[in-house]
Amino acid sequence: VHTLACILKTFKSNSSEICSISMFVVAHGNSLATNIADVVNELLSIDYVIAQDMPLTKNVNQIIEELIEKEPLQNDIVLFVDMGSLMSLEETLLQRCNYNIVVIPTVHTLLVLDAARKAMFMQYPLSNILHDVMRMNQKVDQTLEHHIRSHIGQ
Repeated sequence: VHTLACILKTFKSNSSEICSISMFVVAHGNSLATNIADVVNELLSIDYVIAQDMPLTKNVNQIIEELIEKEPLQNDIVLFVDMGSLMSLEETLLQRCNYNIVVIPTVHTLLVLDAARKAMFMQYPLSNILHDVMRMNQKVDQTLEHHIRSHIGQ
């Protein structure tokens, strides 16, 4: 709760400018990516995070074509992906596009929210956002581990 409050406080005090990073959420299912992107965009009052849902009837090659068609406006692209074949997007997209592409192999609303906030409102460069995603993910993992351990008696 404290982390979320800090995130929301930061964006209220800063105005968004043109961002140098395009950010995607790519996830299996008919609406998971859309739902996460919508939550982040609504909480930050922006239209920034782009969703790419992957219904189970589609394969990764179809998703790659759809991502390429979206033609992001920025040279730096961050893709939060959920699992499986989507993990290979970075290598394939790097071969086909002339962008700096980073695939983050987790889709977590808090991580996407924090990354979007830092990209849009704080104008962080890609390397800083990636470092902060790692730190935030470690905190999330520690919280999860502590919570589970409390239920299994360790």
